[in-house]
Amino acid sequence: MNIIAILERSAGNSSIGEMWKETKSFPIETSVNDVIRWAYARHNDTEEKWSDKNPSYDIKNFRGNLTITISQ
Repeated sequence: MNIIAILERSAGNSSIGEMWKETKSFPIETSVNDVIRWAYARHNDTEEKWSDKNPSYDIKNFRGNLTITISQ
């Protein structure tokens, strides 16, 4: 089993611009917080590795649609 995260992305807004989805598979042991951290990094176009001690990571700043599901 894996955790599958699907993040809706856009460049522009709903009436103008490009829209797409990014998908990533995580091991089942991955915490939901780590999945959200991935989405936050992708949403902000950075590959920075997030940690609890990173002051720039604030989940309250994440604005996006993220679907988390489990594959079997």
